[in-house]
Amino acid sequence: MKTKWLYAFFVLWLVSWPTLTFADSVEILTFSYPPYMTNQGKGLMETIFKKAYRNTGTTYSFKVYPRKRAILLFEQSQNQELFLGERSYFPDMTEINVQTILEFKTVFVYMKNHLSNFNYSGLSDLKGKRVGVSMGSVLVPIFKSHGMIVDEALLENNIRKLQTGRIDLWHTVDTSAIRLINEKFPGQRDEFGFLPDKTHTVDLIVKKGSSSEPAFRTFVQGFTTMVKNGEFQKIVKGFMFKNQP
Repeated sequence: MKTKWLYAFFVLWLVSWPTLTFADSVEILTFSYPPYMTNQGKGLMETIFKKAYRNTGTTYSFKVYPRKRAILLFEQSQNQELFLGERSYFPDMTEINVQTILEFKTVFVYMKNHLSNFNYSGLSDLKGKRVGVSMGSVLVPIFKSHGMIVDEALLENNIRKLQTGRIDLWHTVDTSAIRLINEKFPGQRDEFGFLPDKTHTVDLIVKKGSSSEPAFRTFVQGFTTMVKNGEFQKIVKGFMFKNQP
């Protein structure tokens, strides 16, 4: 009789196991935006998720697509994944929950010895300037409409073009600029100037009623704990200034 009960319990566990595993797994749609996320699913965001989900039993994976495709995929009704990006991408989608993870600024970086006494009050002041942007940037037509000469390149190439004078300004995320300057030109950060552009957020987004809601709530709990105990701030600071002497 004991053997039969053990067998019945084993069968019940075997039937329920796939459901339990699915509930503890989540896929996160996103796109590459170094240093937060790379095409390989690495970067600051991956570190934050690893810490937030530790000891919870939740497994996760990043599905990195081109920006427009990631947004379109999340908008499709059948998709249940989480989305890592900006809330502003979904202005008409009301049935979602959002956790803001980071605030960051986009900036125009310049070399102080190349653009001395430069007055800047808006994009119209950059007419005729050669501006470096990331490959595939959606800002290319906007910048061109303001009379800028746009040069598309990888992050590492843009900062070298800026330093050698092949472009006048480099449009990028402030943390990307700081980290690359510390890495490529240690001790020379004061030689680079920053013009403010816009403030953005990095958000984790889930559709209400989605099968990913439990994983979203688990992340929020872990993330909140990290912020309260100061671990989150240490991670961000360490990531930005990793290569600073």
